[in-house]
Amino acid sequence: MKRAAALLLTLATPAWADEAPTPGPELTDKTAKRACIAAHAGVQRARARQRLSEAREHAQTCGSAECPDVIRDECSTWLTELASEQPTIVLAARDEAGRSVTNVTVRLGDKVLARRIDGQAIEIDPGLHTLRFDGREHQILVRAAEKGQLVELVVPAPPKAEPSRGPSAPPPSSAPSGGLPTATWVLGGVATAGFLSAGYFGLAGLSQQRDLESTCAPRCPGGSVDDMQRSYAIADVSLGVALVATAGAIWAAVAGREAPAARSAIRR
Repeated sequence: MKRAAALLLTLATPAWADEAPTPGPELTDKTAKRACIAAHAGVQRARARQRLSEAREHAQTCGSAECPDVIRDECSTWLTELASEQPTIVLAARDEAGRSVTNVTVRLGDKVLARRIDGQAIEIDPGLHTLRFDGREHQILVRAAEKGQLVELVVPAPPKAEPSRGPSAPPPSSAPSGGLPTATWVLGGVATAGFLSAGYFGLAGLSQQRDLESTCAPRCPGGSVDDMQRSYAIADVSLGVALVATAGAIWAAVAGREAPAARSAIRR
């Protein structure tokens, strides 16, 4: 009987009752009955569309003491049923390495669903929803009356901070402990070997020349003369190599000492 009376009140609701007022402060006596009838209709519309959170808000309004008994009783019953039908989810988050993360803001449409992951159950309407967090999206299917459905989100790893770059270190010096560049030592070694070779073959050629002059000049065998000339030629080449290497060693030593001073001037 009460249900039939409530149905008659709903059917008799004028056009202005199609939009139930937003639940808020205690209703005034003047608008109480009108708001009760509109909220009663709003419960049914929202429930049919699976908008259970909205339906519960309307049920709280039409179940208030200001409403007629017949409406209040039915809305109170609906409120109990809706509380049972209202599903909840529990959010969890981890990074790509599998570590738990709590500092995540999760949105559902324009609404902030959670500002951080705290393990608390969150009421949500049944249906397919898209959660947004940290530039990513995650779709979930929520079933009516299911409580504590676990929703695990995978958040992107934070970008790695680049190490701070201090002043660049000067390039390692190519000079050994004596302070001279390696090239100076190498060329100096070549020059020394060249001078020794020039001295040896020059003396050998001179000795061969004296032997020929004292024994067979001017009609000496061709082979002996060739040996003497070969010794002189090797001595000449060795002397040339020694002179070029000496010049290179001197240049490398001077350039090696000027380079650090030039780099220091540039840094200043």
